[in-house]
Amino acid sequence: MSRIAFDAKRITSNTTGLGNYSRFVVEALTTFHPEHSYFLCSPEEGNPSLYAHLRERKGVKWMFPNGRVGGSLWRNFGIVPELRTEGIDLFHGLSHELPRGIYGKGMATVVTVHDLIFIRYPHYYKPIDRLLYRIKYGCAARHADRVIAISEQTKRDVMTYFHVPADRIDVVYQGCSPAFGQATPEDEARARTEYNLPDRYLLYVGSIETRKNLKLAVEALARCQDRSIRLVAVGKRMPYCTEVEEVARRLGVAERLILLHGVPFALLPGIYRGAEAFLYPSRFEGFGI
Repeated sequence: MSRIAFDAKRITSNTTGLGNYSRFVVEALTTFHPEHSYFLCSPEEGNPSLYAHLRERKGVKWMFPNGRVGGSLWRNFGIVPELRTEGIDLFHGLSHELPRGIYGKGMATVVTVHDLIFIRYPHYYKPIDRLLYRIKYGCAARHADRVIAISEQTKRDVMTYFHVPADRIDVVYQGCSPAFGQATPEDEARARTEYNLPDRYLLYVGSIETRKNLKLAVEALARCQDRSIRLVAVGKRMPYCTEVEEVARRLGVAERLILLHGVPFALLPGIYRGAEAFLYPSRFEGFGI
């Protein structure tokens, strides 16, 4: 039996891709390998509804700051002594990072790298963010015992930009909840009623930010000869939303664009099931689910 710890910041606070990935990994491991002990380390309790199902899992222990040091300081440095006290065998950074003080402490380390978009397309990120990401992500990738890349593309980027040898990188594709393959007509009807969805619609799901390129889908909608079809976009509202809405007004399709924010996971399978087609107009993805 092993004692395995995870950076659970995304599990407790993130409703989008990184959070979904992190929760999926822990859920799968606790399901298929219940013989191990799992420690989920987060600098804050975040939104408990996101991980309520994990709280019920046998063998899962939660670790939050219990002293004066919290937040990013605890996540990067304060957590390491606690991990050693707990006798952790392996620490897995689920989203690009590892605690800075963990190296050489007798624990095996794994880090998952999802993408290096901030290097490939730097204009989508603030200069300070690019600098911090390059330092933190690069350090984790170069020092971890193993690197998990979520696609062959990401593996190539880790090799190119962080100079990590290929034999230290494993490509492990992301999973997807079985709920999306099991959606019923009742799930679809519930989603339609909850959001007053139209009979026919195209679907986009993802953060509504510049690199996700939702504006392209709106421009395509305006050129679509079938005027009865609409575009439903589900995702976190970012400043880019204003630009998308302005383009929709200018092109005369504002009434055919539906933006939904804060949609609970339970309703997503029904929304997918009712769509005519799913659109993925992103400029770049490490691996788009």
